[in-house]
Amino acid sequence: MAIISNLEPPRELSGSLTKRWVFDTAHPVYSDIVAGDVNGDGKREILFKSDAEEHFAHSTTGQKLWSFALTGESEMERLFLDKESIKIVCSNPVLADINDDGKQEIIIGGANGKLYVLTGDGRKLWEYQTNGPIHSTPAVLDINNDGKKEIIFGSNDHNLYVLDMSGRRVWTFETSLEIESGIAVADINNDGKQEIIFGSNDNKIYALNNEGDLLWTFQTNGPINATPRLGDIHNNGQVKIIIGSNDGYVYVLKNNGNLEWKYKTNGSIVSEVSLVDINFDNKLEIIVTSCSYEENLLILSNMRDKIGSYGAGFWVTSSTAVTDIDRDGNYEIVFGSYDHHVYILTFKRDLQEYFRGELEQQVRIFNTASIVVGTPCVVQEEETLVIAATDNGKVIALRV
Repeated sequence: MAIISNLEPPRELSGSLTKRWVFDTAHPVYSDIVAGDVNGDGKREILFKSDAEEHFAHSTTGQKLWSFALTGESEMERLFLDKESIKIVCSNPVLADINDDGKQEIIIGGANGKLYVLTGDGRKLWEYQTNGPIHSTPAVLDINNDGKKEIIFGSNDHNLYVLDMSGRRVWTFETSLEIESGIAVADINNDGKQEIIFGSNDNKIYALNNEGDLLWTFQTNGPINATPRLGDIHNNGQVKIIIGSNDGYVYVLKNNGNLEWKYKTNGSIVSEVSLVDINFDNKLEIIVTSCSYEENLLILSNMRDKIGSYGAGFWVTSSTAVTDIDRDGNYEIVFGSYDHHVYILTFKRDLQEYFRGELEQQVRIFNTASIVVGTPCVVQEEETLVIAATDNGKVIALRV
């Protein structure tokens, strides 16, 4: 049974979503919206980066707390930046306590080639200079079991970098083209050590050990901007690598780099997939978005069957935020589109549907009046908000 199919063209549903507040950054926002308690007040703040290379921190009530300019490039250098690349791929803020002081730091890459580490109140702890723009979203993890976290990220200078918590280089690994993919880190082969998985614009997926040695590569037919997702999709204790490519395929790889299966979508895939048991069968389903004009959201089973799809009006470069927004036991899938809309797909299940394994969908849509590139976030505190950003510089909070 298709969970979603053959729906009417998108339309705004009156009263389903209401605008809580809007903040105008005056510049396009292509990054994801990231939420976390960065100032230790017990409440979540939202973080994002504008195309003017300014990093913002806001309260969930819309109050600007601070901003930080990711400075360094000249105006002439900015004129030569690949704007379409920035639109599709952007280094997103990452929150982690890298120095074990009990407070979250913010790690983000800049178009000037610098990786920045900021405190929760917007002060710079340190920066690290590479030789190319950083569109890769970093990963932060203890990869060498020394009890200290490392920061792993790619640069358009073709190198993957591993830094210690003070900003000193531990090692690098060079590919033949830009690394704009985000980084995934996990012990995928159960050897007690972390492996590092990422993609490159040379059309390859790479796996390295924690010392920077190449374990394997997998060749696709297009650049890989998407972040790999790692998960036990068969619920058998074996981690798979799930990643999309600009060639339009979703790839599921075994931990040795061999192909388990692939699925052809209708457009390039530049965003990270989501893994969730959407139909309650105790197996993870794969939710994929793509740059296509139809069926640009797909739900695939762990065995490659298409169990659902949805067609927004234009490309979807946003990943999906999947959560139970109203805490009723049903999942919602939240994403934005180039068609100027934010979508919330709700999956409802009654007792009879539980035994049949069937789901009923409901759609809520909000017109943002401009393109949504990055992934919205869902904040559940005093009220539930979906927060999205647009390429006309607006950050919009929607009350659900």
